[in-house]
Amino acid sequence: MIYFHLALKAEAQPLIVHYDLKPYKELPFSVYKSANYTLVVSLPGYDNALMATSSLLAHFNANKEDFFINLGLCGAPQEFAIGTLLEITRLHYETLYPYTLAKHSKLPHTTLRTLDVACSETKGSAVDMEAYAVYKAASLYIKHENIAVLKVVSDHFEPETLTKNLAQTLIAHQLKNIETFIKDHPCQQPS
Repeated sequence: MIYFHLALKAEAQPLIVHYDLKPYKELPFSVYKSANYTLVVSLPGYDNALMATSSLLAHFNANKEDFFINLGLCGAPQEFAIGTLLEITRLHYETLYPYTLAKHSKLPHTTLRTLDVACSETKGSAVDMEAYAVYKAASLYIKHENIAVLKVVSDHFEPETLTKNLAQTLIAHQLKNIETFIKDHPCQQPS
C-alpha cells in the first residue's frame, strides 16, 4: 500500500482525482482510498498530523514494507522557485532530535523545519507545520527508508499569499514528478 498524508483538502484534491480515490468514512479524519493508495487529510498543525497519521496507519494495519509519503506545500528560501518539488532529507522540530532521510531522487533536496505557526520571516531552510509529526508517527509502523517527505514550494515566507486554487495548482503541476518519484523509489522495485 502507498499512503499519503496531506494537511489541506486543496493540496489533496489533485491526488484524489488522479488516483480516483473514494471517501472512506470509518476514521475521524478525511480519508480517501483505492486498491493501492490511501490518503489522509489531517488539517494543519503538528498535533493534527501526528493523530491523523497514527490513526490511519493503525486502522489499516500498515506494515514495515508499505510506502508512506508526506506531501504538501512549504515556505522556502528564494533559491527555490515557487512550484519547485523538493525531496526533504533532514527534518527539525524545536529542540527534538533531527531526523535524516535518505535521498532517493534527482529532485532538489533540502532541510525542512516544522513550525507551530506559519512563518513570515526569512529562514535558512524550508518550513512547514506537519512533516516532523508525520515522520515521527509513520516511523512507528513503516521502515525508515520507506518514508518520504516531498514538499512543493508555495511561497518565500509569505504564507498569506496561499489560496486554495494556488495549492491545487501547485500540487497538480507536480503529479508527473510525484509519479516518477514513487515508481523509481527503491521500495517499489522488485526484490
